[in-house]
Amino acid sequence: MSRPGTSSVMFHTVGVPDRRWAWSFLTVPWQLFDAQLRALRRFGYRSVFLREYMDIALAGRLGQERVVSLTFDDGYLDNWVYAAPLLKKHGFCATIFASTDFVDPASEPRPQFDPLRPDSARLPGAGFLSWSEMRALEQSGVMEIQSHGITHTWYPCGPGIVDFRHPGDTHYWMDWNASPADKWRYLDFKSDPGVWGEPVYEHAKSMDGPVYYPDERVGQALREFAAARGRSFFDRPDWRDELRAKAEELMKTCTRTGLETHDEFMLRVRRELADSKTVLEENLGKKIDFFCWPGGGYTEEVFDAAAEYYVGTTVGSRERLRPAALDAKGCFRFSRVGPPGVEGRMGFRYLGPWLLPLFLEEVRGGSRLARLFRGGGKLAVENWEKMKIAMLGRVRDESCHE
Repeated sequence: MSRPGTSSVMFHTVGVPDRRWAWSFLTVPWQLFDAQLRALRRFGYRSVFLREYMDIALAGRLGQERVVSLTFDDGYLDNWVYAAPLLKKHGFCATIFASTDFVDPASEPRPQFDPLRPDSARLPGAGFLSWSEMRALEQSGVMEIQSHGITHTWYPCGPGIVDFRHPGDTHYWMDWNASPADKWRYLDFKSDPGVWGEPVYEHAKSMDGPVYYPDERVGQALREFAAARGRSFFDRPDWRDELRAKAEELMKTCTRTGLETHDEFMLRVRRELADSKTVLEENLGKKIDFFCWPGGGYTEEVFDAAAEYYVGTTVGSRERLRPAALDAKGCFRFSRVGPPGVEGRMGFRYLGPWLLPLFLEEVRGGSRLARLFRGGGKLAVENWEKMKIAMLGRVRDESCHE
């Protein structure tokens, strides 16, 4: 048996998947989440907030105790509408990592799903939490709020053009950067013809490196070029080639570009770390001790800087096998796993509810099987039959202890 792995599970949204959303695969259907919580309970798991999770991990008890840290990234509205009532139903608690730029300005909490009334599952869940809902969640004892930074975006990181804005595109982050005050409403899915033709430069997560500043005249000229040709221009098979040729021509003379210096980058990062903590604390009246990296992006220097502001942080997927422990700076670092799922011809789908506690048993114990399955994607599919066989005996054993 290797060192204990993690006992923290990462969710994003729980509710009714919306196929219009490019990231709808992040939504766990509420019926499945309900069944997953029931399965965790029948396996004897109890959930804890992050402070207790840290204490248990540092005491070396993650491999012995059936505890789970349930976390939700981004602060979506359906965490309030669907996840919270289901957590309460099963006696669980969870942590939400909220990004402050996305907070909904709604003044009153919106209606919640009632597990005893399935017809209430038609309640809208798309969007983001408001301050009133976050305060209500904190007061309920069902969900706590921690920091996910301010912007949770991407920025251009180099001069290479990887795409152009077009009808129905999913380069949401460009809309966020152009209009930060409207980020909370981006799930309205309204396509803006005014941005069609805009170049999409190579980009990186907000805390993963310096920002590249392209010459704005290139974007303006390409938007005008696309507007003059109308919507039908994007029905042509070669529209990208034509825009790319025009962009290359423009970039020969439009050379007012720039790159964030290292000092500017670190100043921006420190503002994200410090200001998100301050804003959350002022609006929620509580201390914020934990930070989750937006998109899992950071440099080593940025990673170390977080220890100056937070008791603990998550680690990115590239460190998924890192055991929960203090680092050299005394900051608690912990990895997380998503609920088991596979990518197939019909897209991504989550697996049945019993696989979550079974998978968590393997990950928590640091077994070789868990390490194989945590590779995800094709590897997960290839090992699926082996996993079912290996876990079958454990299902029977656990059923005897319900």
